[in-house]
Amino acid sequence: MNAQALYYNLQLSVKHRLFTVAQKQAFLEDIAALIEDGIQVNKAVEIVSKTAGGLLTEVANGVLIKLAEGKQFADGLRGWFPDHIVEMVQTGEEGGTLKQSMLAAAASITRRSDAVAMLANSLIYPIVVMCLGFVVMVFINHSVFNSFAGIKPVSEWPSSAQMAVAMANFVQSWWWLTLLVFGGITWGILWLLHSYIGESRVLFDHFPMLSLYRRLTAARFMEMLGLLITNGVVFKKALKILRKSANPYLLSHILTMEYRLSGGKENIAEVLNSGLLNDNDLMRLRVIAQGKGFEHALLRCGRKAATDCMEEVNRIGKIVGALLLVASAFLAAYLVSSVYIVGMTLGGG
Repeated sequence: MNAQALYYNLQLSVKHRLFTVAQKQAFLEDIAALIEDGIQVNKAVEIVSKTAGGLLTEVANGVLIKLAEGKQFADGLRGWFPDHIVEMVQTGEEGGTLKQSMLAAAASITRRSDAVAMLANSLIYPIVVMCLGFVVMVFINHSVFNSFAGIKPVSEWPSSAQMAVAMANFVQSWWWLTLLVFGGITWGILWLLHSYIGESRVLFDHFPMLSLYRRLTAARFMEMLGLLITNGVVFKKALKILRKSANPYLLSHILTMEYRLSGGKENIAEVLNSGLLNDNDLMRLRVIAQGKGFEHALLRCGRKAATDCMEEVNRIGKIVGALLLVASAFLAAYLVSSVYIVGMTLGGG
């Protein structure tokens, strides 16, 4: 890759990050409104390209290029929008519900942004406090413990003070390893959530924090399935459309649903009972499936499930933030007591 291509990719990456949540939402809602007014997709994108300005124009131009190449509208969104938003739009595009899926995607962006904001608000301050605690630990190690070590060897200190020195040395020398391990664990969990479909997956899906992924996936699945059925797509074809953009985890559930459907299951709620949806949603859908309005019930259940997940993310953020603050307070008290103990030991010696 030459320098010019590297510069272009770097510039594009910066633009993707500068494309705000509000701009993403506005882009999708503008295109959906134009489609609702009877304008073709390519013309709608062209109008936005000429009138929006800024990054919205650049996004619209990228979509027009993809459309000119014979690709889908959703293909033009890749890079600018999160993968799950692109998948929602692609599902609607293939099922003939592009306008509705874009409105649902815009609402999903807002919910997700609110959840991220709540989580950040809960965690930023405790994380900063914890990091400052480690910085202070290293500073005390250099300025205080090193001076004390010149008077009496660390090996002759009380065990608690020796442990404080060892912790400070580890933080100073191996902080990068800690970040690397944390990043590796995070990547492994994300891979597990998206791709692992082995026998132990049922256990992971019921683990308190990991179960959030199942619930979020179920919420998006119910909402998109409801949108497709509401707009005249038959249930079997709707599953087929959703299967195209599904990750390995969701795909395994859709294949199970299709197997149940081919096996003669008549109640749609029974077909959906693959382990993805929770018992309360299935119970509601079983009852509603006896009459009319099943597709609207799917939409309601999906949106309610998404809202519940966002609230739980907020609760988890507050709990983790409180634990980090407690740990920071414990670290500060431990450092103060270590300095005091060593000082007393030296004074007594």
